[in-house]
Formats: sequence, C-alpha cells, structure tokens
Amino acid sequence: MKKALSLFFLGFFLLSGCTSLNINKKNGKSLDRGEYSFIRGMNHYQRGNSDKAMEEYLKAYEKTPKNATLLKEIGLLYGEKNNVDKSILFFEKAYKINKKDMETIKNLSYLYYLKKDYKNSQYYLEKVANMGSSHDIFILKMKGYIASSTGEIDKAYEYLAQVDEVDYDKNYFDEILKLYVSLNKKEELYEKLSKNYDNHSDKKDFILQYVYMEKNVFNNYIRATKNLLQHISIHGGDDDLYLALTELYMENGDYEKAKMAFLLVSKSKRHKKEYLDIKNLLDKKIKEIL
Repeated sequence: MKKALSLFFLGFFLLSGCTSLNINKKNGKSLDRGEYSFIRGMNHYQRGNSDKAMEEYLKAYEKTPKNATLLKEIGLLYGEKNNVDKSILFFEKAYKINKKDMETIKNLSYLYYLKKDYKNSQYYLEKVANMGSSHDIFILKMKGYIASSTGEIDKAYEYLAQVDEVDYDKNYFDEILKLYVSLNKKEELYEKLSKNYDNHSDKKDFILQYVYMEKNVFNNYIRATKNLLQHISIHGGDDDLYLALTELYMENGDYEKAKMAFLLVSKSKRHKKEYLDIKNLLDKKIKEIL
C-alpha cells in the first residue's frame, strides 16, 4: 500500500510566515523582493496552484536563503510532489538554522524513513524523543514503521498497538492491516478499525481499508458491501469506490450488480490497467453464465 507524506505543520508555516511579514508592514518597513515573492507564493498555494507557488518560493529563496520558514515551506511543497530528496535537502537547511525546531526534526525522521534510510530516520527520531515524551504518538508510529520495515515484526506490533488513533493517518492503518494479519491478530485488527469507524468512515481511504479488512481478512463480502454502499450513499462515490464495489459484487457472484456499478466509472479511468483488468474479468464471468 502506497505511503503518503505526512505534512505535519502546513498551517503553522502559513501562520508564522504571514505574521512575520505583517510585523514588517506594521513597523513601516517595505517588503524586500524575497518577502514579496514569498507572499505571492503563499497566495498561489492557497489558490491551489502549487507549481506557481514553488516558482515564487524559489525566487524568494534566491534573495533570502536563510529564512527557515521559507525553507520549510519549500520542503513541504517538494514533499507534496513526492520529491523526497529535494524535501530532505530543504528541511536539512532549515535544521541547520534552528536545531530545536521539533516539526523540522519530525519531518526529517519521516522523510528519511520514506527514503528507506532507517539509520538517519532513527537519528532524528532520537532527537524527537530527547525533546519530549517517549510515548509521543509520532515516536511510537515511527518506531513501529521502522521496525516493520526492517523485519522486526514483534517490535513493530509492540509500538503500534500502543497508538490510539485520533486523527486519520492512512499510513498507520496500512501498516496495522499488514502487521496484524501477518501476526494472526485478526480480532485485534477488527477491534482497532471498528473503534475508529465512527470517526473516520467519512474518509474514502479509511472506508477502503475497512472494506479490505472485511473482504480479505474475514471473507465477509456482505458486510463489506454494506459498509461501502453506506459510505457512497452518504458521502458520494468516485471511480475508486465504484471499482471497489464492482469487485465486491463480482466476488460475491452478483454479476448484474457488478455490471451496473462498473458503468458508474468515469471515462477518464477507462484506459487504465486497473479498469481494463476488471472489465476483462467481468466480461469473462458474464459470458460464462450466459
């Protein structure tokens, strides 16, 4: 299951950046070219244009290369674009300016983990632990992820079982799905996901994880279909959900309903391998019963 970069403090960046620039205005200081580009970059980002935002941030960086807030903004944006190496580069620059910035250190630990550089990930994780509680949720998750990735499954379970998830984290649920199944702790898995169902059932990724558990761990296609249909009826559907529903109906032998669900998939998805594979299998199954 694909890991997504966690952006720990995007809101903090925007707030602190705007605050610092507003102080300059209040003191009657004119903005220099670097600050002006920084503001333009933030405006582009808030409007959803990350490419233009990056363009302006890099202009600002040329003028103010020691601005830690700007460096972290650039690091976050590279992270969103899945450019882990560039993200690390700018967070490392920010770290050299302020070696006590907790969120910079957390991001570096996670970024190195994504790069599979567990030595450096652990290095920054220890810095986090030295600055706070060893039972911090971030620390427990990271220790669990690293242990899982290095084959220490029992250790991974020891850490991740202590996490009582509040905010949704796709990577965390991906990890416990894999981990609990491999350790044959299926009932604990069901309890953990069910405990979080009310808080996260409005989120597409969570409902797909929940359906995956119902279908692949407990072979309960009826319950999986019910949960998926309930989510779609309340929150609306999209191509990923319609494809998942199609597969559920097929696996349950209800090919007519599978065909109807499949028709809901948008044209933009119909050239992709995932769509074509399901289409070929569905066509084959329907021919078999005719």
